Amino acid sequence: MEAVGNVWLEGAYYIDTNDYGELRIVGPGNHLLLGSSGLQSRNCRIMEVIATDHEVQIQLQLNLPERFIADPAMGHIRRVRQFIQSISQRELSFTELAPKNLADLSPQQITAVPEADGTAVSYARTYGKSFYGTRWQWPAGVTLERDANLHGFRLTGAPPTINVTITTTTNVHPARFRRTLWRRTSPQPSTPLLDQTAAEINHLVSNSKTSGFDYGTVFPRDWIETADLLEPELTPAAYRFFYTESLRHVSDDGAGWHEDIVGEFRFEREQELRNLRSNLGELVGPDSPYRQRFEAVMHDLDELFVTRQMIDIEPHYILGLRHIDPSDFDTDSLVRLRRVSRYPGYPSR
Repeated sequence: MEAVGNVWLEGAYYIDTNDYGELRIVGPGNHLLLGSSGLQSRNCRIMEVIATDHEVQIQLQLNLPERFIADPAMGHIRRVRQFIQSISQRELSFTELAPKNLADLSPQQITAVPEADGTAVSYARTYGKSFYGTRWQWPAGVTLERDANLHGFRLTGAPPTINVTITTTTNVHPARFRRTLWRRTSPQPSTPLLDQTAAEINHLVSNSKTSGFDYGTVFPRDWIETADLLEPELTPAAYRFFYTESLRHVSDDGAGWHEDIVGEFRFEREQELRNLRSNLGELVGPDSPYRQRFEAVMHDLDELFVTRQMIDIEPHYILGLRHIDPSDFDTDSLVRLRRVSRYPGYPSR
């Protein structure tokens, strides 16, 4: 598989290196399957990326003078960015985070199994019935000993240069948008930056991803605004898809939305909400005069799954009708569009 710029894109997987040369693998569900700690471009070379059904294999050539391999960073992208990115401050590396032993960005399960052709080390995070992580195949002759204090493995019998195969592992496979996003003839001249941007946008949209490192929370980031900006580039089918997505979480009073959450992050929020409902439900029984208000509050807490951080996004819904026939909408989308048209946030005339 060839790289697009300095990024490898295959199915739902986004593989690149950050500004520190650390390897990153982002998979389905907005999950960081691997953020290499202590492995930078000077001692980690990507030899090949191979697609295998729903997974990918990455062939690495490692140079480990200290004969130690640290556990990778793992977690959903929103949490990872929360730890490594701060306004007006430089972005932290995974190596800098490692000494803090952040449980929220660490593998929950680590196993090392000796095999005939070497040792297989697996790193995984789980939530509910879902899991994601990586499997590292180390060559025969290399012995790995766990160092719990340093959160990694010490290597013995390792040559100066080691070839290792990393395979992604997950049972998270969201539905994909499989149609073509872009018109065959673009009105804009092609440049390497535009080509890479188009490839990465296609990757995010096609694989139901809402976050990336370079683009932040791009999709869905105001789907309708994005549709308007990209309209000359999008196929009619893609524009309809963007517009329909933009209506999906319109509120009862017609407010648009910025982003919903998926994967492990969504599971955590759902668990918090279930616990809250259970605890408060014991205090407000079915016959309580406050039951109706309780149910209304629980309904409002559904907003935990959607953020609405945008500025005057709602007019784009109306302006977008220049490029789409409302008859293409289903009933639910039409109901939400009517809510937007009556949105009380519009300034009075």
